[in-house]
Amino acid sequence: MNFLYVFMFVFIWASGPIFVKLGLLYATPLDFLALRSLTATFCFFIIWLITCLKEGSRKSISHLQWKNILSMIVTALLLQVAYQTSFFYALQYKLSPGLLMIILGTQPIFTAIAMSDKLTKRNWIGLFFALFGLYLVVHHSATIHGLNFLGVLFGLIALAGMTIGTLFQKRFCSNIDFSTNLFFQYLTSSVLFLMIDRFQIIHFSSFNILFLVSLFWMGIIVSVIATCLYYYLVNSKHITRVTTIFYGVPIVTVILDYFIYHQAISAVALLGFFIICFGLYFSVGNIK
Repeated sequence: MNFLYVFMFVFIWASGPIFVKLGLLYATPLDFLALRSLTATFCFFIIWLITCLKEGSRKSISHLQWKNILSMIVTALLLQVAYQTSFFYALQYKLSPGLLMIILGTQPIFTAIAMSDKLTKRNWIGLFFALFGLYLVVHHSATIHGLNFLGVLFGLIALAGMTIGTLFQKRFCSNIDFSTNLFFQYLTSSVLFLMIDRFQIIHFSSFNILFLVSLFWMGIIVSVIATCLYYYLVNSKHITRVTTIFYGVPIVTVILDYFIYHQAISAVALLGFFIICFGLYFSVGNIK
């Protein structure tokens, strides 16, 4: 059963940039982000409400301390705003879904190293391989395919936001109930996106079937179901190294990108991806 959950999570997470790319054909990144956040906020409000009714008032936001609320706001700014906005704009500036996920695939090693009290020579060697693999992927693809500089830049900003946000979440929000945490994060991001977008979604009119499919997938399947699967895997006694499940995400995205958008990945880029995987396994597997 846990294998099924891992497979579902990897497939759903890997499909994210595919559906984002589809949705961006019919909406601006800010419109899409605002609608996605509003959809996820509504879903997590329902989950939070059910949790409160089942487990009592101790799950209520009114019982949170100000430092908890501030921590959730900062986490939302990093994971739901900085990371997601950069993710969407990287695709908007023509970075392929496969290459974006390869860049983001280096996140576990930075997270693991930052959380480690002591780094060994093995850890540094693994980090070197991962960074070298990332260099191969980005440099070769930019040389051969003429990548947009802004696409790569937003991809790297997304990587930084995801890494720092994960560390902040682990350090300051791990003791907060996940339904309360995620409801508050998405509520914060929804308000911020609406303010930045100046409520333009009120006049948004591109509600064709393909955009609605993309919005449904990103707002519910990825934002809610994949997130709940991830929390289940984190808490599962059968999953000892959750970060390793991310190793399969980029290659699944590359495969989907090839069959859906006919975006081929060069042999050098694939070599870089496998070097990244080796660096991740070599380093993270030895971090205590």
